[in-house]
Amino acid sequence: MCPRCASQVAERFFGPCESCRKELAAAFTKEAVDVEVARFEPVMHVTPNQVATKD
Repeated sequence: MCPRCASQVAERFFGPCESCRKELAAAFTKEAVDVEVARFEPVMHVTPNQVATKD
């Protein structure tokens, strides 16, 4: 018995029947989309200590 449409089917494992699986795959499958991501630029959030800046 299919838990989604309640029809009597002979399947090896419990779960949606073949027609329900095809419907679900068609409803929830999306195409891949390329996403542009900005290049990572590290930022220095601390000031150098006095020893490092000493001439």
